[in-house]
Amino acid sequence: MSEIIEENYKYTKIFIETIINNAFDKICSRDDGEELYIDPNSMKSGKLIDSERQEVKLTSKQLEKIVSQKNGIFLCPKRREAFYRPNLVISNFEQLEEELKQYYEYICHSEKSFYKIDKEHNIDTYFYYLIKTLTNSDCQDLLEYIKVFNGFLEDNSFNSLRHEKVLGKIDLEEGHKYDVLAKRTEEYYGSETPFTMRYALERKGFKFTMPFVRYGISGKKAYIYSIQRKGKINLKYLKIKKINGEFNKVNSGVKDGREITPSMLISATIFIGMLKKAGIEEIKIADFLTRRFGHYNGINSNYEEACKIQANITNKFLKTYIRLVSQFSGINITSYPNDVDSYLSLKLGDNISSTNKLLDIFFRIGLEYDKQQDDFER
Repeated sequence: MSEIIEENYKYTKIFIETIINNAFDKICSRDDGEELYIDPNSMKSGKLIDSERQEVKLTSKQLEKIVSQKNGIFLCPKRREAFYRPNLVISNFEQLEEELKQYYEYICHSEKSFYKIDKEHNIDTYFYYLIKTLTNSDCQDLLEYIKVFNGFLEDNSFNSLRHEKVLGKIDLEEGHKYDVLAKRTEEYYGSETPFTMRYALERKGFKFTMPFVRYGISGKKAYIYSIQRKGKINLKYLKIKKINGEFNKVNSGVKDGREITPSMLISATIFIGMLKKAGIEEIKIADFLTRRFGHYNGINSNYEEACKIQANITNKFLKTYIRLVSQFSGINITSYPNDVDSYLSLKLGDNISSTNKLLDIFFRIGLEYDKQQDDFER
């Protein structure tokens, strides 16, 4: 019987062992709350030194007891991380095994850098990275989350942008034309997202780097996890000052949300145009990422400071899209974080346009950059 259990739940066993080793320390039944397993490392007194930690390995008997739960299980976070990491719910082990098997097969045969298994990294490493972009609601519906993540592996949108290309041109600085450039880069294991869309403006050898968008696409939905800008911009550079001055035109007539960085709003706008062109119907903007907070808490000894950093990043990210929707028709907010799940959800309708001339031009550049539909290998 034990051999059958281990064979039938091969990937489930590895997955549970991985997340117990890295993030959680207790397994409880959803039927009656019974404690099914406690990480023996968490029972040690005093500060645990990494070298002293014993790797968790479930016995066949323990695995059998876990998967026999009619309504599934929930895994509890370590006490020191309980504030920012909720319980993780697994409701159906047969479905979990199938989704994990599919995930494993994808990354075994993938040519994408983000998913490709190499000799230095075992499957448990990739199972650990699978939970890196969990939101609070994802923790409550893990099966749907893994299904979405598998969709990220299937997606090949924007393959034509593996090398930097010109999307279009825009007039800035009193009629000077700039090329609007874009490049889709593949991220490596350990990154939050499989892809990043990078933008820049270029004219006569001068290149202005724009904020980039981290994302994944599953079916007709796009999941966006951050808009970032690498490094600080030297505003003493005259051309950069002029471009930023032009970008400030997106604030024309705006009273609320003027604290949003114009270049980030513009990058978000271009990408929404590209998503619309690619047939995306819904955009999910991630709220609080539990693992990301762990990162900030890890590099800041001051817990309150870590909370402040995370709150500022999350709020500005969400407000960027709320501000964008306020300046466009044809894009609607269908739910806010904690209404339905942990995402700000946007619906892309028809006849999308903006009364702000500059934003509308950038949206059109994203929407119309490539009129050959077969260039999108979806």
